[in-house]
Amino acid sequence: MDDFVCGLCEELLSNPVYTGCCGANFCKKCIESPINDRSCPECEATNVSYVQDRRLQKRMRETMVACKNRAKGCIWSGSILQHADHLDEDGEDGCPFVLVSCPKNCGAVIERGDLRDHLKAKCNVTWVECEYCNVLVPSTGIENHLSRACPEYSYPCPNGCSEVVKRVDMVQHRSSCPLELVRCPFEEVGCDVKSLKRSQLQEHLESRQVMHSVSAVTSVRRDIKALQDQLRIANEERERQSKEIDGLQKVYTAAKTELEVVKEKNMVLSSSIAQELVYVSEQPHNSKVKTLSLSCLKDQLNYLTNPMLHKLVPNGPPITFRMPNFSHLKRAETTFQSMPFVVHNGYQMAVVIHPNGHGDGQSTHLSICLHLVSGHYDDELQWPLHFEDEVYATLMKQDTGEPVKGRGRKGSDLNPGPFIVQERIRVLVHLLHKINKPIGEHGLAFGYIDLFCAQSTIETGPAICNDSLVFQLNIKPSRTGATRM
Repeated sequence: MDDFVCGLCEELLSNPVYTGCCGANFCKKCIESPINDRSCPECEATNVSYVQDRRLQKRMRETMVACKNRAKGCIWSGSILQHADHLDEDGEDGCPFVLVSCPKNCGAVIERGDLRDHLKAKCNVTWVECEYCNVLVPSTGIENHLSRACPEYSYPCPNGCSEVVKRVDMVQHRSSCPLELVRCPFEEVGCDVKSLKRSQLQEHLESRQVMHSVSAVTSVRRDIKALQDQLRIANEERERQSKEIDGLQKVYTAAKTELEVVKEKNMVLSSSIAQELVYVSEQPHNSKVKTLSLSCLKDQLNYLTNPMLHKLVPNGPPITFRMPNFSHLKRAETTFQSMPFVVHNGYQMAVVIHPNGHGDGQSTHLSICLHLVSGHYDDELQWPLHFEDEVYATLMKQDTGEPVKGRGRKGSDLNPGPFIVQERIRVLVHLLHKINKPIGEHGLAFGYIDLFCAQSTIETGPAICNDSLVFQLNIKPSRTGATRM
C-alpha cells in the first residue's frame, strides 16, 4: 500500500501526479498547496514540474480497500480512487466518522455523523437575517458583517461631509465628494501643492494660473531638451555606426577586389602551368628542353603554393620562366608578364616582356621592363624604395639550356661578333632613389632594356622553340651597396 500513499499528507493518494525530477508520487492538491514551496519533498529539487500519473490511477482503480475509519465502525469498501471521494462527500455516501468543523463557526469539531445533532441541540450559534441585505449570518458575526461586508448598509462619508451613503455607492460618492483629497494636475510639472480638497481645486488653479503656465512651459522645454539630447546622441551613434559600416564596406570591397585579383592571377598561373605540363609531356625524355621546362614549371608551382618562397636573392639560383605564343603576342603588340618574385628584402617584382619592342626597340627588338608590383607585406615595408641591386635577364636555348648568342644591335657597330643575349635591367634615372609604393595590378615600371634582343635573332636562331621563349633572371649586389630603404 506504500505505493499509494502521498509523500506530503501521508494519506492515500487523491488525483495522483508524479514529479519530473525524481518520479515521486503526491496528491495534486498537496503539491499545489500554498504551504508547499514548489520544491520536491523527495529529492528537494526546486521549481518542480509534475504530470498526472495515469498508470498509477489505473492501478488504484483496480485495487480495492476498506475505509480508513473501519476500526471506528465504517463498513464502506471500494477502489482506492473512490476512497478519497468517500471521505470528502457529505450525506449517506460520505464516511460518518470523518471529523468536520461546525458550519456555524462555533469552533466545534465533530464527526460528520454527529453534525446534525450538534446543530439541533448543542451549537450555541444562531443565524439571523441582515435587515439591510437579507443575508443570513451567524449572530456572533452580525456586527462584523455590517461594518465590513453589507453592501446595503449606510454610513457617513469618511471625508466628513454631511452625506450618509450605502457601502455599494460609496466609491461613486467619493469620486465627486467636495472634501475628497485630490492632486493638483500640475504637480508633475512643478506645482508644490501635493494634495488639496476637491472644493479648493478650482480656486487653486485660478490663483496659480501664471505659475502653472510657466511650470508647464518649463517642463515642456525640459522635455524637448531631453528629447533633443536623445536625438543628438542617437544621431551621433548612427553616424558612428555609419562610419564603421563604411569602413567595413571599404575593407570588404578591398578584400573582395584583392581576392578577385588573386583568383585571376591564380587562374592565369594555373593555365600557364597546364600549358607547361602539355609542353613538357611532348618533349623527348631526358632532353635539355624538358629539363628547362621542368625548371619553369617548378618555379611556377612554388609561386602558386607560397609567393614568399619565390625569391630572387643576390648570387643565388636564377628564376626561370617561359613565354608562350611569341608570334601571336608580337602581331597583337601585347605584352607578357612573368610570375611575380620577391627580392631578398621583401619587395615584390615582375618582368614584363614586349615581344614587338618598346621605346628605341619598337618593331625591331624584344624589350624587357622591370615592374614593382603590389606584394603581401607592402604595408610593413619602408617607402620610397632605393633599389641599387643589379637584375640581369638572359635569353636561353631550349635545346641545350645554355644562353643564346646573337650579333650586333640596332644603332651600334660595336662588338659585331657573337655575344650572350644577357643584359642588366637598368633603373630609370628619375626613379633611382624614389620608387614609391605600387598601386594597381601592373604596378610601377622602373627598369627597362629596350634593345634586349633583335627580333631577327629570335626568329632565325635557337632561342625559339614551339613559338615559346625561355628567360632567366639573376640578381647581383651593386658595387655601391645592397638595396636600401
